[in-house]
Amino acid sequence: MKSSLIYGKIKKIPQIDKLNGALINVRTRATKNKKQSKNKLIGMLEELFSKSEFIEKKKILEEDYGLKMSMELEGRMSEMCNVSDYWEEVATEEGKEIGKEIGERQKIISLVVKKLQKDKSVAEIADDLEEKEEVIAPIYEAALSMKPDYDVEKIYELLEKNKKLA
Repeated sequence: MKSSLIYGKIKKIPQIDKLNGALINVRTRATKNKKQSKNKLIGMLEELFSKSEFIEKKKILEEDYGLKMSMELEGRMSEMCNVSDYWEEVATEEGKEIGKEIGERQKIISLVVKKLQKDKSVAEIADDLEEKEEVIAPIYEAALSMKPDYDVEKIYELLEKNKKLA
């Protein structure tokens, strides 16, 4: 099997195995002035997945792309719009969950730093925060390595980097 690029530019073509597929990069339109794609299929998809209202999308697809809107096509278009809205909602919810986890982790780091600045041991900090020593020890070590500049975000980044290496 081999991969081939039919239209546009791509930085990296994914490895192809026994599955035949197509990747289409659909840009998001930040403004109405964004240049329309030279490829009609990509242009139609960009319009379909845009933030425009359904009626406006329908009008553009009819006028600019020559699509004759039947009840069936309108229904399919509505389904596609709903799918894009669904995935946007899923991504937003995942982003909120990730942000919440990061915030909670940084809060623990901040508390460990405050206790560390009072010369408390890992065991004392774990006891104060009602956490296991195995949870506190890596945070303690990472924070200690950055003494006297206890930057919570940098400590978090160091812990994440170490987690990936482990």
